[in-house]
Amino acid sequence: MNAKITKLLTLMLLVLGAQFINAQKQISGVVTDEKEPMIGVNVQIKGTTVGTITDLNGKFALRANVGDVIEFSYVGMETIVLTVGTENFYNVVMKTSKDVLLEEVVVTSLGLTRDKKSMGYAYVEVSGDQISRAGNPNIVNALAGKVAGVEIKPSSGMPGAPSQVLIRGSRAFSGDNTPLYVVDGMPISSGSDYSQNVTGSYYSNRSVDINPDDIENISVLKGQAAAALYGIRASNGVILITTKSGKGLAKGKPQISLSTNYTTDIVARLPKVQQTYAQGYYDDNTTAGFYPAFSYSWGPKITDLPDIAKYGGNSQGHAGQWWDPYKAAWVDPVAYNNAENFFGTNGTTLGTNLNISQATEFGDYTLGFGTTNQNGIVKNTGMDRYTVKLGANAYLNRSEER
Repeated sequence: MNAKITKLLTLMLLVLGAQFINAQKQISGVVTDEKEPMIGVNVQIKGTTVGTITDLNGKFALRANVGDVIEFSYVGMETIVLTVGTENFYNVVMKTSKDVLLEEVVVTSLGLTRDKKSMGYAYVEVSGDQISRAGNPNIVNALAGKVAGVEIKPSSGMPGAPSQVLIRGSRAFSGDNTPLYVVDGMPISSGSDYSQNVTGSYYSNRSVDINPDDIENISVLKGQAAAALYGIRASNGVILITTKSGKGLAKGKPQISLSTNYTTDIVARLPKVQQTYAQGYYDDNTTAGFYPAFSYSWGPKITDLPDIAKYGGNSQGHAGQWWDPYKAAWVDPVAYNNAENFFGTNGTTLGTNLNISQATEFGDYTLGFGTTNQNGIVKNTGMDRYTVKLGANAYLNRSEER
């Protein structure tokens, strides 16, 4: 009896082994795009480490079981998935990824779209996420270090101060080297003639009014060919600013986003000043004299000044010579740090932004609110900005494909 059971089990194992061997087979095929064979396409059985790549003729071969799922992947192409059936040869056609196609189309002068490969001038695009992550209320300063060949020089650290933007260097020793700013196809006032002021600073252009959180992307067009449609105003280059809209959103409920950011500015280093000697000079190169009208640091030691009103002392009943007796009491002469008192506070920036966008079958819209409250590192300096942005599109032709 036991011998019969053993023989039966052996026979069943042989049958199952034969079926397993027959189920695994050699498959092959060719991978092409819309025109020619593709080299180096990754061919892998899903969920395993078994795979191969296509050769110079786009051909591949590997062993797989019926029912296995095989993935074909390549950079810039959509992944193809197929299930192994009774066939032994497969023709696989891969298509370009939609994401890659979107990246190849860019917005140029006057909002026209062009194929990036067909443009004959330098073009750089910075996304709105990169701008908002910088945490800078000035969109120009937020571009610093993000665009090759663009030099950005802040005129000062004060809130609302303008910045000099040079695309591929200065074009003139005098005059305006500022590029043209275009917001949603509309040129804005962007003049900042640094040659008119010996201090190197000038009035802010209107780009300071734009809320960085309202920006979809910023494009920098370099070279004269890039600005051909804008004329002589764009001889220094063009900065195209595209703001957010509801176009491209999934139709349905409104999308609401709320963001806030807080930054602090601290003076990294102040000049070192001596606090040992009072202001004044030596008389006849022999005697140190205290003269408040002179700012030379060649007076006597502060600790050696007599305690009288003439030197800022606190003698009683003496009419003040260098002070107002009705505002403060007399104090002993002490050193006064002008720089430390001038930069006596830390700068702070608080920004809050709200955006509401929606797309429907009739059109789309976006509504943005923003507040920015900035205090400078110098006392009693700051900037308060309140922005409202509304954009809408209506689909007048309902049959138009969107």
